[in-house]
Amino acid sequence: MPEFDRDEMLFGSKVVRVAAELSASVLADPERIFVRDLYREYLDDEKPRDVVKWLRPRLETAFKCVGERPRWIERTEAWPFLNGRPMTFIRQFDVPEFVMPDGKTAGATTLYVFCAGVDDPRGKGWWQMQYTAVAQEQDLARARL
Repeated sequence: MPEFDRDEMLFGSKVVRVAAELSASVLADPERIFVRDLYREYLDDEKPRDVVKWLRPRLETAFKCVGERPRWIERTEAWPFLNGRPMTFIRQFDVPEFVMPDGKTAGATTLYVFCAGVDDPRGKGWWQMQYTAVAQEQDLARARL
């Protein structure tokens, strides 16, 4: 088990706060690869005094968006990660409530689409896009407000 580092934990809490201001989150990186890499970079820069000022441009760059930033309908941002890095937000769209062929009703949902480039198994410098969607149910979001 890794040793507890109080300074790293305090740094991580600032990452969480600044990320939230950018409609982003580091919660989907359970191994904390992203935060640990940022912390090492912070230490290499000799611990700049204003941590938030140091963090903001790095997080703005890391949490990329094709256009606008996501407008989450639930309280918790759910920005996905791949291999310890935030994926790129493409767009969000609403899916209305509808009845599926088996008669079940699918509730109204907001989908958030993300992508990341990954190495193609064929090698030779090829890569491919990997996509993922995060769904937040509109009725549940309203109930939590």
